[in-house]
This record gives sequence, C-alpha cells and structure tokens, in this order.
Amino acid sequence: MKKTLTEIVSPNIKALVVPIVILLVLIILSVISYKIAFLKLTAQREEFTSAKNAEKVLVNKEAVLSQIQGDVSSYVDAVVLAVPSQNPAIAMISQLKILALNKSVTLSSIKGGSESTTQASLMSADITLGIEGPSVAIIDYLKAINTLAPLSTLNRVKINQSVGSARAEAVIRTYFSAFPTKLPAMTEPIKELTAEEKEILSKLSQLTVPSFINLTPQTPVMRESPFD
Repeated sequence: MKKTLTEIVSPNIKALVVPIVILLVLIILSVISYKIAFLKLTAQREEFTSAKNAEKVLVNKEAVLSQIQGDVSSYVDAVVLAVPSQNPAIAMISQLKILALNKSVTLSSIKGGSESTTQASLMSADITLGIEGPSVAIIDYLKAINTLAPLSTLNRVKINQSVGSARAEAVIRTYFSAFPTKLPAMTEPIKELTAEEKEILSKLSQLTVPSFINLTPQTPVMRESPFD
C-alpha cells in the first residue's frame, strides 16, 4: 500500500515539534536572561559611577576643609557676633555705652525699641539715643558705631548745636536672624568662598565685640556662710 505524503511527513513533523519547542523556550529564556543581566549590569554601572562621583566630592570636601579648618572657627564667631540669632539690643546698648566713654560723649537717654521684620529672614530692633557733648566728638561717635558688633545702621539722626556743646538724637537699627537649620547633603559639592565673601568675613572679624560675650569661667568658692 502506498503512503500519502501527509502520512509520510506527519510523523517526522511530530518528531521535530518537541525539539523545536524546547529550542524556542531556550531562546526566549536566553533573551529574558540577557535583558535581566543587561539591566542589572546597567544599574551596577550607574551605582558605581554615582559612588565614584560621591567619593570625588568627599575627597574634595576633605581637602578644602583641611585647608580652612584653622579659619572656620573665626569665621563662625565673626558671623554669629555680627548677626546673632536673637535680639541683640542689650548687647548693642552695652557697646554704645562703652563707645560713649571712649569718645568722651554723654548718653543722656537710651531706649530699646520693638522688633520688626526687615526682610523674610532678617529682623531688626531700633535703639534711640540722646547724645550730648562737643559736636566733633558726637560726629566721631556716630561714625564709630559701624565698627561695633552686632551689625547696625544709623537709621536717623538730628543734631542741635548750641554754644560750646551739642545734642543729638539718633536711632540705631541693629539686626539679627535665625541660624540655618538645614545642612547640605554630604554628597553635595562644597561651595568655596569667593574673594568678596572672604573680604566680608575679614571685615566682620575686625568688629569690636561686646565685652560680656566671652566670660571667663570662675572656679567654685567656698562660702563661710550659706546665707551670704
């Protein structure tokens, strides 16, 4: 009996179906595995690049900080004393009184005013002064106020001169601001100070600071009587 073409070919095709299916499955699995491996490799490369960049930033920060570590403390002190975080009216009044003694003028009156907001993060407080003395000494006194810490401006002044003496009424505006509460990320590149910023810090460090800011610690003293 003669076999038809279908009968001859059909068993052969059936025999090839299983290997072909297995081959297709292997190819699909290979493609999927390649994609997964490629994605993982890409992610690892990105992590490696990010880690290298972070390492460069940290090395740069360490180098910069090691160079300026001797200046950081003086910079911080200069800024904190020039623009403190709380109302510096009491410290400024003390400064004005000491300056009056040095400039040979008399403060006939001195009054602290209420706080006000100058800018979004900058606050101010006004101090009203009555100043008496020779007109030259009064002018010299007013000019010297900008050498004091905390920072202040001469907001208003009026001088009345009489024979042998003069009297001035002035409003000194002193400033303060809350300190930053958010630190930059460790991996954020450090921003070095510009020449202008360094010059400003140098000027701030030359201001005359209040005498009671840095108090000398005293050792405990035994009292003869606990009621003294």
